[in-house]
Amino acid sequence: MDLRAKKDHKGALEKFKAAYALLPTPITALEIGKSLIDLGQLVEGNEKLLEAASMPAKPNESADAKKARAEAKASADEVEGRIPSITVTVTGAPEGSDLVVTIDGRAVPNEALAAPRRLNPGKHTIVARVEGGKPSETTVTLAERETREVKLSVTAPTDTAAPTKRGADTKPKHVEPAAATNTWAYVGFGLAGAGLVIGGVTGAMAMSKKSTLNGECTNASCGPQNWGDVDSYNRLRYTSFATLAVGIVGIGIGVVALTAGASEPSARTGSVTAYVGIGTFGVRGAF
Repeated sequence: MDLRAKKDHKGALEKFKAAYALLPTPITALEIGKSLIDLGQLVEGNEKLLEAASMPAKPNESADAKKARAEAKASADEVEGRIPSITVTVTGAPEGSDLVVTIDGRAVPNEALAAPRRLNPGKHTIVARVEGGKPSETTVTLAERETREVKLSVTAPTDTAAPTKRGADTKPKHVEPAAATNTWAYVGFGLAGAGLVIGGVTGAMAMSKKSTLNGECTNASCGPQNWGDVDSYNRLRYTSFATLAVGIVGIGIGVVALTAGASEPSARTGSVTAYVGIGTFGVRGAF
């Protein structure tokens, strides 16, 4: 009591807390509540007074304990009317955004914003923000018994891109361009077409030439007058074998290219045309 008489409210509070820790009674709880109120902590002091008033009576307790319980109840009722409160209203938050409101650094549940919030008299800082947006902040000074509405307007985030899920693989995957895959398919089937056409034509010519030689030569032996036809036959035969082989290879290239690009959309279209000339053959196209 001497410390309170000397206006040393912090010192008195520490002494009463120590006594309460050793032996919780309505008397020490009442004194803790009074000391908190003396320090301007009306919210905490009121809670301690209510605690003291609700402590159950013990057998053979002293008259002072009963008196302290009654005094705590009366003091709590009186202090309740002195506690100021604020109501926070926030505008500008996009629907579904993560709105965060803090009072003196402590988060306030969004569901509780519409209800008055009791605070101690004095200065308080209220901050509202949404993720990615600019915070809105204000400071108010409350007097005892004051009720105030605080309005804040938050700024919506400027970047509307969807956030990347944490842990997701954001590295780009290599995908072979569909146009390149189709190009190889065109080349492969173009070669196949040219090879098979030229091989078939030269094969038929070789067979015709062989039939003529069979009629003019005896015992598989040809005279000097047929040597030119023999050379022509051999050239046609070799050309047929070679171009048929090219056609088979072209089919393989086309099939592999189509298989590799089956799941990829074609970005471009192309065309391949086989050509046959005197002593030449090949393909030409646009992709």
